[in-house]
Amino acid sequence: MRLSSAVALVGIAATALMAGVRADADVKSDVIDLTAKNFASSVSDEKLMLVEFFAPWCGHCKALAPEYEIAATELKEHNIPIAKVDCTVETDLCQEQGIQGYPTLKVFREGTPSDYTGPRKADGIVSYLKNVTAETLEAFSKSDRVVIVAVLPKEDERREELERIANIYRDDYVFGIIEASEEVPSGSGVVLYKQFDEGKNVLDGAFDAESLV
Repeated sequence: MRLSSAVALVGIAATALMAGVRADADVKSDVIDLTAKNFASSVSDEKLMLVEFFAPWCGHCKALAPEYEIAATELKEHNIPIAKVDCTVETDLCQEQGIQGYPTLKVFREGTPSDYTGPRKADGIVSYLKNVTAETLEAFSKSDRVVIVAVLPKEDERREELERIANIYRDDYVFGIIEASEEVPSGSGVVLYKQFDEGKNVLDGAFDAESLV
């Protein structure tokens, strides 16, 4: 009798577990899966898209995954898509994009890529993508965090230095790079927005971590 009860309990537990697995599988992700077939058209059709290049075995990728999902769901309401590319499957695509480590995140503006230099938590990702656009440059002046924005030409050598600094201080500041255009000329330089002192600093010429943070 006890054996039968034990078997029955095991059966119930197994059924519940399988039901939970099926329920998880049925949950639709708001993160878009990109492949070599749809990558070019997807990134070029969107004004702004964040793409993660990842490997399933990567520990940092696994840690980012739930944050990425939360951010994707929230940003969907703002028409900002978030996508991912499995580099263990799309090896040629990832090589074409110059991916050397995982996860690598890139921001695409109508097909033009730039390195993502923002936070890796959901709220930080959402804030970064909502704020770092040419259309909302003015909104940076009202942020409750120190915001460092560079308006630079595409091939400007200072991009690499800013990205290096952003990778170190991304949890303390909001960083953004906006490509210079007629609407936002490169003369805007590197701007620090803050809610203290003079409120805004404009840096010209070369810069380093000491001058920025």
